[in-house]
Amino acid sequence: MRDRTDRPHDEAMAELYRNDPAYAADVLCGTLDDGDELDLALLLPQLADSFDAVWSFAPDLASKLRQFFSNSDRLHWRLKDVDGWYCVPAEVGFDVYHQQQSRPVGIVHFSDEKDAMFFMLKSALSRE
Repeated sequence: MRDRTDRPHDEAMAELYRNDPAYAADVLCGTLDDGDELDLALLLPQLADSFDAVWSFAPDLASKLRQFFSNSDRLHWRLKDVDGWYCVPAEVGFDVYHQQQSRPVGIVHFSDEKDAMFFMLKSALSRE
């Protein structure tokens, strides 16, 4: 029987991923390959503190993310006229926003693609 003082699963997994970002990168890439949006939504909070390191262990992560969501009605990587979350190149950097009724709402600018992608994923796939 589990002791009620055990720490939560997400906290334990976050520590594991912080301590072994190469393993975390493998788990993330495997999740993307499997194509399960729910699994990705569950994994993202656990990766919050190690995403920078994970990014460095998976050099093709940006293209894997774009392929994973290329047909999603919720996430978009280039300009379209449909509602959903966007992470698109800007003149300098990347803009992330939610589009409602074909109008961008709450544009947040990032100079770094990694930060922009992680922000969009967390916002769009939030479990709350």
